[in-house]
Amino acid sequence: MDLGVCNRPSNETFLLNEAVTLGKKIPILPSSGYRSSMQLDEKDAVERKPSTADATRARILTSAQHAFSSRGYKDVGLRAIAAIAGCDTTLIQRYFGPKERLFERALAETLDVSPLLDGSRETFGARAAAFFSRESGREVQPVQMLIFATSDPTSRAIALRLMEQQVVEPIADWLGCTDARKLAVRISMICSGYFLYSRILDLKADSDTDSDTTVQWLAEQLQQVVDRTP
Repeated sequence: MDLGVCNRPSNETFLLNEAVTLGKKIPILPSSGYRSSMQLDEKDAVERKPSTADATRARILTSAQHAFSSRGYKDVGLRAIAAIAGCDTTLIQRYFGPKERLFERALAETLDVSPLLDGSRETFGARAAAFFSRESGREVQPVQMLIFATSDPTSRAIALRLMEQQVVEPIADWLGCTDARKLAVRISMICSGYFLYSRILDLKADSDTDSDTTVQWLAEQLQQVVDRTP
């Protein structure tokens, strides 16, 4: 499913053209083999290596998340991700392996429901709605990655497994009732639908007051699901 990008080319040209724009948002950092023109003593060089490598990995993951949120898995290659990250494909493969492993790691980093579960059942709806309101400012949304993942069997299988392991199972364990998994799936559906229509398709309310009302509606719907647990 390709939302809002049906007129874009079906290859990596789009991502390569965006590399310059995204590069302004993601500062290019040197790889672990970088040496500046300044003479560093041996101790400083050793101390810089681990932090630089970690920063490079983080930059690659962020670039991959941007790429997989803009195009389907099949249409995103390591070359395009490398262009956004400001590195080469060899470095990506060294850190993450083949594309499917990079996709899995990139998506996994965005799926964290622990803030929703840190509190009582009675306040779950309000807590979750507030969390999603804050998350709306993120440039990369998990739901957007999940939607594009459905276009390819490999990425779809990875997305389903991660959703089960990192979203459904933790919520079900937190609910701890007989129908926990069924209710956890319903919570996931409600949240995904909210993000799809209000954040990705940008179907906004007519006013700020209406937007606040929608957030309140989201809180009520989620709380109703939780309240059904025995």
